[in-house]
Order: sequence, then structure tokens, then C-alpha cells
Amino acid sequence: MSGVDPSLIKQLNVVIYQFKGEDVYIRTNICGSQDKPKLVWIHGYASSGPLFFKIIKQLIEHFCVIFIDMLGMGGSSRPEDFFKDKFTPEESIGYFVDSVEKWRQQMHNHIDVGEAAEFTDFYLAGHSFGGYIVGNYGVTYPSHIRKLLMLSPIGIRVKEPQEEDLDPMERFKGRKGPPSWVKRIVKSQWKNRASPFDLARKFNKRLSMKFIQRYIEKRQKTDNTEQ
Repeated sequence: MSGVDPSLIKQLNVVIYQFKGEDVYIRTNICGSQDKPKLVWIHGYASSGPLFFKIIKQLIEHFCVIFIDMLGMGGSSRPEDFFKDKFTPEESIGYFVDSVEKWRQQMHNHIDVGEAAEFTDFYLAGHSFGGYIVGNYGVTYPSHIRKLLMLSPIGIRVKEPQEEDLDPMERFKGRKGPPSWVKRIVKSQWKNRASPFDLARKFNKRLSMKFIQRYIEKRQKTDNTEQ
């Protein structure tokens, strides 16, 4: 699918800690020659590294690209110690940022780091939710990054000039909102901290696969021959 020689792709599960005797790992795909500069790539919310298969061939001409799946997503562990009902937003972000750092600390066991004693001095890229995570990682652990690339990150918005002095409530005047029943459902789900994953788990396997396939087709504009 990616047009890359399979021998240039190495897939592994990097264990970052244990919980209740079970390994908690991050699915890692190392693509290209390890002699080249390292580029760590983090996907968006509810996504996975392999979704970027269309650009791997071009990227490995310049980098050794390392795609990682965030905990709870893709091929990585679904750890039971992530307490979404108890974590504050700041604690949730910290959980993901710290998991990336724990992963980095283990990577010298899995990749050529040259004369360095650890895996460091790498390019770090993140898309959407991943962009927000790498931004926070860069603030917390700047010494390990050669360059930070935030690709359409969430959480960052440039205000239009006319919005600077506009009263917040004025922006919503004249806009037609969703029906009241939709608002009630959204409010209830938000209060219960539900996520798209919770919805997907309620589907049967066949329906879940259809949902995921349509999502991938829409995001990547693939056809059946590429899948």
C-alpha cells in the first residue's frame, strides 16, 4: 500500500511500564534506514500511525520515520490505569506526554542511537491531537528535540482581526444551534466523559468495521485497491 519495501519497516511493541502484572506498551513502526535523522510521528485522536501510509515513501527518503500509536489507540495498550472519570484535563494531557517520555527512555533498546547513551536529538511531529501532545512534550522535555513540527494542531487558533474586540456573546447572535434534544444528549455525554471509543464499543464487530472503513476512506480518500 505504501510502496515501501517491507524489509524497511519494523514493527514492535515498546513496553513502557507494567500495571497489575500486565505489560503496557506503545505500538511502534520504524520505517526506513536508521542511519538517517530520526523523525518521530504522532497521529491525531482516535487514529493510528499506519493511516499516514501514503506519505511514508516520500518521508523515508530523508528520515528514519518512527510512527507511534498513543496509548488507548491503534495497536497500543488500553491501560486500565487511565482514570478518565477522575483525571482533570491537565492530568490527562500529562498522562499522554509522560507516556511518550517513557517510550523515549526505552527506545535505545530498539533503535541505533550511534554513540549516544539514549534516544535523543530527534525531530518530533504531531498531527491534530498529536500536535497538541508534541507541543506539550516540547515544553516539558525540550532537550531531546531537534525540531518540533505541529501539523494542524488542536488547541491553537488565530483570531480574526474583527474578533479581537467583539463581545463573546455577540458572536453567537443570529446563529441557529442544534435541536434541544441534541444539546441534552451532548451535555449528558460530556458530563459522563464519554468518547467516540465508547460508542464504537457498543457496535457489533461488523458495524464497527464499517464505521472505521468509512472513516479511513473519508480521511485518506482511498479506494478498494489501496486498502
